[in-house]
Amino acid sequence: MSKRNLLSINLVAIILVFLVQSSGFSTGPGPPDCPGPTSTIPSDVGCNPNWLIKWDPNNPHTVSPGGNVTLKFGEGNRPYNVTVTGNDFWLDQGHTVTTINNNYNGTITLYAGNNSCGSAEIKITDRCSNEETGYVRSPSGKWGSWSDPKILTICIAYKWGNTTGPEICEDAAFKYQGSYGGGW
Repeated sequence: MSKRNLLSINLVAIILVFLVQSSGFSTGPGPPDCPGPTSTIPSDVGCNPNWLIKWDPNNPHTVSPGGNVTLKFGEGNRPYNVTVTGNDFWLDQGHTVTTINNNYNGTITLYAGNNSCGSAEIKITDRCSNEETGYVRSPSGKWGSWSDPKILTICIAYKWGNTTGPEICEDAAFKYQGSYGGGW
């Protein structure tokens, strides 16, 4: 092989390395969507439907009022958008943020305000609109019930082919007893 051909091959290799590095892809092992601290994903990379978001099964199940817990998730097609809903649950120490966009590392801290009760729902969406939802509950809350029965009118009618029977309605009394504040 002549020196001129070898120089051309080396020049092409240098240009290819420059293009790959400047495109935002990690030069580390694995595809660019694999979890890792150094990989970034250009917005024009296609979605892989087999890369689903996974909630870490070792995440804590509870957070005390005034406390916080670290939650992990991974895989999927990064970056992630994370939203928390619930009574006095937050994604920042100042208790003002309920949504974080462009999370690349798959770790968040959930903060519970002093008045938190019930469950926090943490919804994670990746750039390909795949979703995963996790729950963390506050151990505080109370049970509630109605002391007097409530009346519900139930009506039924049968239908057989094109024939509809008469509607029959009856009042039914019931008492409610259940969880207050969304706790489980």
